[in-house]
Amino acid sequence: MFAPDGEFHRVGACSVALDRLLPDDDGETLPGIAGDHGVDQGIGDSTTPVVGFLFWVQADNLGDPAQTAVDFAKRVGRSPKVGPRLYKVTVLPADAVARPNDPPHPELET
Repeated sequence: MFAPDGEFHRVGACSVALDRLLPDDDGETLPGIAGDHGVDQGIGDSTTPVVGFLFWVQADNLGDPAQTAVDFAKRVGRSPKVGPRLYKVTVLPADAVARPNDPPHPELET
């Protein structure tokens, strides 16, 4: 989400808001990663600061996760005054993400 300035306090405020709004990890939906989330700050289009959120969304079809993520990010950013202008959304299926207990990649044959 675009931020009005590059002040670092926005990252902490967004992290607190994200913690408060996310449901508790049930330990079963996505074992090992469901409770993972994060907030970071950067420069979006080289001139405007952005604050990024990383969190999991559960959905039954391809279009729902992106819309759910956008709506949720707007709620998270409200009190820290981040957004509502959106910078970018990236949606990855859970199976495409490495989990802590996944086996390491096999050695490449040479």
